[in-house]
Order: sequence, then structure tokens, then C-alpha cells
Amino acid sequence: MKILILSHTRRVSNFKIGSHHYANGLSNTDEVEYMGLPYTFLHKIAGKKNDGVDQLNEKVKDLKAVFLLPITLRKNTLIINLNKIYLKAYFCFNRDYFDCIICDSPYFSAYIDIIPHGKLIYRPTDIYEKMDGEKINEYEEDILDKCDAIIATSDVVLKYLTDKYYTILERKTKNVVYNGYDEFLFNTLNAPQKREGAIYIGALDKRFDFEALDILASSFPDDKFDIYGPVDPEFKQKVDNISMKRKNILFHGAVSYEQTPELLKKHCVGLLLLKDNYLNRGRSPMKLWEYISCGLSVLYGVVEVEDKYKKINALVKYKCIEDLPQKYLIAKESYRIKENINLKEHSWTFKVNQIKELLITKQC
Repeated sequence: MKILILSHTRRVSNFKIGSHHYANGLSNTDEVEYMGLPYTFLHKIAGKKNDGVDQLNEKVKDLKAVFLLPITLRKNTLIINLNKIYLKAYFCFNRDYFDCIICDSPYFSAYIDIIPHGKLIYRPTDIYEKMDGEKINEYEEDILDKCDAIIATSDVVLKYLTDKYYTILERKTKNVVYNGYDEFLFNTLNAPQKREGAIYIGALDKRFDFEALDILASSFPDDKFDIYGPVDPEFKQKVDNISMKRKNILFHGAVSYEQTPELLKKHCVGLLLLKDNYLNRGRSPMKLWEYISCGLSVLYGVVEVEDKYKKINALVKYKCIEDLPQKYLIAKESYRIKENINLKEHSWTFKVNQIKELLITKQC
């Protein structure tokens, strides 16, 4: 099977996200090409950076089509037609046919028809309207109308779309496959006997709850809180202020994906301090399983967890800011409780097999 993955995140990125993982996984058995949101001529003029590390293996090829202008602008027929000229030229010289396109970004919707393909699978990862505003709705409605099936990353995202676009989705095949974790990278092998403190690895932006972090650090001045990840420029001043005020919070900056297990294994508690808003609701709990697989307990808030896992001692949920200190203490103690947790069904090997099964059966 020849598969094209169109994603909201480019191949070169500071984060390894779901589409990177299943692109790598599917490439073990199928021919896979990949394209993230195009880095265009206008991006270069505006000084936008295209930095990070290559998150895909060498078997995953690039779709090297060129776009003149960004595809994430408010829908504009002139811009779309200009981009289509370049895309049509690419496929005139590269007569590719894809058995399946998996797309997680609505912004590609205007260009799907130019790409020779069989099935189109839409894989929404977030409630996009809450991230990009109403401009994305026209794109999303279009891709929902064009797609053969939906494989959402959470029940929350699928329910939101079903409620909003009921007349379209009632005639579509709908599935949910959560993102997974890399079981070959995240484990307790060679973990030090002595662990201490808490850790967060991820973006520091409007999703992250800085107030929650500040409360924990002030409540537990003897505990160290190691925070890894790139800082959104909008929050740089906030990070600087917290660093000055709380000496037990250390902001280390971005780290490579391959470094994360080694860092996790040095700590007792993994933090998922995410704001309780629409940006975080429906988030697939990939990071949660990465933390647990490295032997940490997890203090989390709004991440969606299946009911059957809520009784696991290592998973400690807080419901509000006032809840945090008590729940953090429980998480610290839970780390010492050894549990036999079967994470097989959360591995990317399992998730990729689920996706592949849906692609080759009539369920998509």
C-alpha cells in the first residue's frame, strides 16, 4: 500500500508527534510519503524559522511539492489557485498515486483533489476551532465532506465534530485510535536506584498551567522541579519571573526526543500541568504513558484517561488548583508502590496495527 501522510507538523520539528510515529510504523510494511504544513516563500521573507530535528526514519520519503503561499491563511480563492498551479505542476512530473491519504490538518482540504488517491482518512487531533479560530471551520467542513472515514485521536474530539457537523458525519465511518508511546524507547532499563523531584517535558505555551507549577514549587520548596521544552515567546517573561521567584524550578530548554527517557528515569513524579480549557480537552494521553513506562507516577489534570486505568495508583488526578499540594504528595508516595501495569495496548506498535487494520478493511 502506498500511503501519503499530510500533517500539521513538519518532518523537521522540535517535537515528535503522533503523525511522526505512525509514519515510521507504517513504513515498516508500506511505502510512506510525508508532508507537513508547507514552509513557503512567504515564511522565508517573514523570517519564520524551520528548525528542529528530523523525526522520521529514512524509509519515510518527503512529498517535495512546493507551495508559494501559506495554506493556513483565511480561505482565499486567489491564494488557493496560486498554490494549486505549483501542486499541479509537481504531479505532472511526478505521477504518483496513493492508495490512501491520512490527513490531520484541515488546511490541506483545498488541495486534496489534485493529489491522485484512493481513500482519504481524516485524523483530527484537537478541537481546531479553539486553537485557530473560526477561519478553520470552512476547511474542516470541507475535509469532513471529502473524507471516506474519520480516525480521531480521542472520544472528546470525535464527539465535538459529530455534534457540530452531524449531517455530514452521520454518513461517515467513525473510529477512535488514541496516540501511543514508543515502547522501544520508554522503559525502566538502566534506571538509577535513587530518583528525586518532578519533571515536565513539553511545550511551554498557552496550554501549560504556569500557576499550577508555581503553587507546587512554593508548597514544596525542598523539591526540585525540572522543566524541559521550548518556551513560546509570548511566555518568556513569565518563565523569567518564575525562575527569579522560585529557585527550585529549573527551566532547561528544549531537549531531543531520544534524551527524554534518560531524563524521566531520574525523577519520581511526571507532571502534566495543563490548563482546563478547550485547547487541552481531548488531548490524547501519549505523554502520560511515556511517564509511566519509565517508572514515574503521574500528576495530571485534564488529560482524558479511560475508566479502567483510573484506579492505577501511579495515576493521580487533580481537579482544581487547590487540590494540587495534596495530590502531589499522593503522587510522590505512589511512585514507591510497584504495580504491574500492562501498557501493550498503548504502544505505537499496537496503535499502528489498529490504524493499518482499519485501512485494509471496509471499516474505512
